[in-house]
Amino acid sequence: MNIRVVGVASAIEAIKRKGKMYEEKLAKVIPEAALNIQREAKHLAPIRTGNLRNSIQAELPERLRAYVKAYAPYAHFVEYGTSKMKARPYMRPAVEKERTRLKRLKLL
Repeated sequence: MNIRVVGVASAIEAIKRKGKMYEEKLAKVIPEAALNIQREAKHLAPIRTGNLRNSIQAELPERLRAYVKAYAPYAHFVEYGTSKMKARPYMRPAVEKERTRLKRLKLL
């Protein structure tokens, strides 16, 4: 018994084209999303000296990768709280807001 499959090469090419199209779309969306998260986190960060707010930076080390970091040494204490201080989240709400926006765009 012989089975002949027709159209496999064209199907593979179509998948590759879709992948490239998605990659191009993501290459535009990822930096925008990182900057939106940075902006919102800075807006939500509590201000005492301004150091925490000024330490929040978006980084784009690779084409399809981005990080938003708070470099103040106490940033995680503010975000998550301590046994003596209530949490004052600024990064997680910023990420959630952007996640909601991206879901509306059908990218997540």
